[in-house]
Amino acid sequence: CGGKAWLLKYGYEWTNSPYSGNSNYVFYVYTNAYLNDISAIYGHGVRPVLYLKSNVYVTNKDDTNVGSKTNPYKIAIK
Repeated sequence: CGGKAWLLKYGYEWTNSPYSGNSNYVFYVYTNAYLNDISAIYGHGVRPVLYLKSNVYVTNKDDTNVGSKTNPYKIAIK
């Protein structure tokens, strides 16, 4: 995605996956899509993820700034 994914716009963000080598560490993603582990004592943002069933799709995915406050994702059912 080259750092252009909407999830990578705002700096460090935690993933939902803990680091198996140390229970106090979690994985994070940075704006350049770099993945690493870091101690959970540091506060980083998290975002919910939505998995769509095969009959649900994003209708405006070709628009600019989709997923923004002014242009939220729009979904539909087939």
